[in-house]
Amino acid sequence: MAATRKLPRITKLLSYVLGRQPDEFGLVTDADGYVKIKSLLQAMAEEQLAGVQIRRGDINELLVSSPEAAIEMEAERIRAIDRTHLPRPEVCDQWPGQLFVSIRRRAHGRVLEYGIPSPEPPGVIMSASGEMALRIGRRRDPEPVLLTVQPQALIKAGASILRYGQHLFLATALPPGTFTGPPLQKEKPQAPKAPPPAVKTEAHPGSFYLKLEPDRPRRPRRGKNEDPEWKRARREKRRPRVGKNFDDQF
Repeated sequence: MAATRKLPRITKLLSYVLGRQPDEFGLVTDADGYVKIKSLLQAMAEEQLAGVQIRRGDINELLVSSPEAAIEMEAERIRAIDRTHLPRPEVCDQWPGQLFVSIRRRAHGRVLEYGIPSPEPPGVIMSASGEMALRIGRRRDPEPVLLTVQPQALIKAGASILRYGQHLFLATALPPGTFTGPPLQKEKPQAPKAPPPAVKTEAHPGSFYLKLEPDRPRRPRRGKNEDPEWKRARREKRRPRVGKNFDDQF
């Protein structure tokens, strides 16, 4: 697809995703209407709407070459300029009989014991569809753990539920006892690693192999005036003894 045809389609798509229905793609904007660029690109890679694959370079090119792009970036965040139809979290009195949320595997045991008492904004992102919950979770973990949340239990535990668009719900907390999930799997002990196999050297006729031996410690060198003990003993035997009969010995 030529760049002249691709950029207008990207502009139209981003205007819809960021300015009208981010919840349809598992995205939640912050208070200023921004979403993380990384999250946006992940959502677009999952969809591949109308055969358009959006990359970071496409967004940069769009902002440079198309002043009417209808989007703006700030650091690692992006938003639509026209946010008139952007959904906002709303208090709701009716919700599905059960909701779904996915968590990282490494947080499985901690969440089963303590829940999620104080999540960062926008809160615990839930969906009425387990497929959507897993889709959101796979952006952080390739194999997330799916939990089933009971909205009535959430309300009784003192948490509040807000509706975001048509597909997502936001909870201020996820106390223990308000959800169910798979049991925590015990990690299998790792088997000891086998030693590497010995390398066999084949003998070839006419070949000569060097056998390396460890270096032997060298003896310290003696000085010029240092003789071994047996030399000094022999010298003492030959040396004449000086005594009373000194003159008779010569």
